[in-house]
Amino acid sequence: MRRIAVFGLAMLLMGMSYESHAVNFAVFHKVDKSMEFEDIVEGSHSSFLQNMESHGAEILALTNIPHAVHNDVITLQTSALHDSEGALGDFGVDCHLSYKDEVNKEGESQHYLGGICKVIRQGRGHDIKNTVLMQHVNIIDSSQGFHGWVKVAEDKETGIAFYATIR
Repeated sequence: MRRIAVFGLAMLLMGMSYESHAVNFAVFHKVDKSMEFEDIVEGSHSSFLQNMESHGAEILALTNIPHAVHNDVITLQTSALHDSEGALGDFGVDCHLSYKDEVNKEGESQHYLGGICKVIRQGRGHDIKNTVLMQHVNIIDSSQGFHGWVKVAEDKETGIAFYATIR
């Protein structure tokens, strides 16, 4: 027990939290080309999804990592393979994300998410393989009272946006 307490104290002194949090990550695709992805979208899970859909985006992927801790690596891969005029087509994302939970001077957790996602859209008139680099972005912790999702990154060429929240 003493080792755990010493480890926890060391993490706090280094500005890291050892508490686990649920990291939620969503990927959206524009259906309405005139739609603009907002930097912050209010709402809990269901209202957020409804809001995005009503503004012209559809969900491509959604994941909830229930017990993420500082320095966890989160992966998400989803793809729809299809026949495209006798050739293999693909539409999807492959993401590798880094979660950071750092403690500020006031002793509050600050959550960050960043990483790299590959966006693939081939076939049916498309031939795109983009790599999206995501700088670590401060993510909203809904347990603090505000329910909202932060846009982590956007690939304008493919109409894909990445959002996250913490709870």
